[in-house]
Amino acid sequence: MLVSILILLALGLIMVLSASAPSAFTYEGDSYFYFRSQLVNAGIGIAGMILFSLIDYRLYKGRLADIAIIVAIVLLALVLVPGIGRTVKGSTRWIYLGFQFQPSELMKIALIVFLAAKLSKDPKKNKKFWKGIFPLLVVIRNNLLFII
Repeated sequence: MLVSILILLALGLIMVLSASAPSAFTYEGDSYFYFRSQLVNAGIGIAGMILFSLIDYRLYKGRLADIAIIVAIVLLALVLVPGIGRTVKGSTRWIYLGFQFQPSELMKIALIVFLAAKLSKDPKKNKKFWKGIFPLLVVIRNNLLFII
């Protein structure tokens, strides 16, 4: 899986370089401007991947899943607070805390971890729609309204 990820990453970097070199040279005076930016982001992503792979996956099944979903919901709500939420191109979806990021991206990961933890906790309960699956669908629906 790691080899597949690295191959896709390398192909993506090549595509960014080939597609953006002329426009980067025209606007920035450096053909490698966008490629370098993408390369830095790829490095940050690889570092994050390595960091999270070192964490025991059983921790995600415990309180970490609940904490992650709560933190993500709070961050989504903080977007609406003046001074914290940033408007970019007419849409307020960003938070600035020394660096700028979209909380909806964190929510996507938190929602996946939360649902996986809840679904794996009691497999027998999942066979009953109203007790197992329906409450999770409510969580998904409510969080999708925030993400979109």
